[in-house]
Amino acid sequence: MPQPAVAAPITVVSREDVVSLLRDAVAQSGGQRAWAESVGVSPSDVSSVLSGRRAAGRAILAALGITTVLVARAS
Repeated sequence: MPQPAVAAPITVVSREDVVSLLRDAVAQSGGQRAWAESVGVSPSDVSSVLSGRRAAGRAILAALGITTVLVARAS
C-alpha cells in the first residue's frame, strides 16, 4: 500500500525577512552591484528592495532561495 504524500514544511517569511536575507547576501558578495551581477538582476532593483521602495520580485526571491507559495485556508 503506497504511503500518503507528506507536504514539505512551510516557513513564512515577511518582507523584513527578505530584506535581511538580501542584506546578508549583498554583504557576503562584496556589494549590491556584485551580488546583482552574480545572480543576473538589476542593481537598481536590489537597491529598491533594500530601501523598502518595492517588494522583491521573482528573480531576487529565487536568487535568495525563496519560493512563493499560495496557501488557502480550509473553510
